[in-house]
Amino acid sequence: LWPLPQAILALVLAELAHRWGGIGRAAAIGAVAVLLCANLLVLNQYLYQFARDGAQGSWSDASNPLVDGLRAEKAGCYGILDWGVLGPTDLLTRGTLPLRWVDVASLVPPDAHHPALLCGEDTVWIEHADGFEQLQGVNARMAAFIESSGLEVFGEHSYADQNGRTIFRTFRLRARRKAT
Repeated sequence: LWPLPQAILALVLAELAHRWGGIGRAAAIGAVAVLLCANLLVLNQYLYQFARDGAQGSWSDASNPLVDGLRAEKAGCYGILDWGVLGPTDLLTRGTLPLRWVDVASLVPPDAHHPALLCGEDTVWIEHADGFEQLQGVNARMAAFIESSGLEVFGEHSYADQNGRTIFRTFRLRARRKAT
């Protein structure tokens, strides 16, 4: 419907200015000034929240450190566990890393034949940190899969945004070592 409400308001103010002459014109100018100030205050609030909290959703300034970390780890493949990681990561690496989307719901223990698991310990798994998941519960489902498959996590790394919040986590998996 946008910009229909603004257009209707503009028509009303123009008619007010036309019918009431000088007083109408002053009232229309005053109304536009009040609306302009209100718009600037709303815009300022959005700018403040963006500067304070950073971007929301899939895009985060933590993507750059994540990509630098992935390049440094030199894995055979990278398993993407959550929605919203693949696009930004693939864009920032210009498609040079072997990224594979893994639907965690399709993992059934023990699923050693899943394509992303074929690399074994050479797979780096990438997920959003708890609280930043795009698909709610994906981290818990992956943790349950790891536990039920007799695997353990090692080589964990966390990547934070400019506000110090951990946004991404990477790790590798291996067979659980038996306690002696």
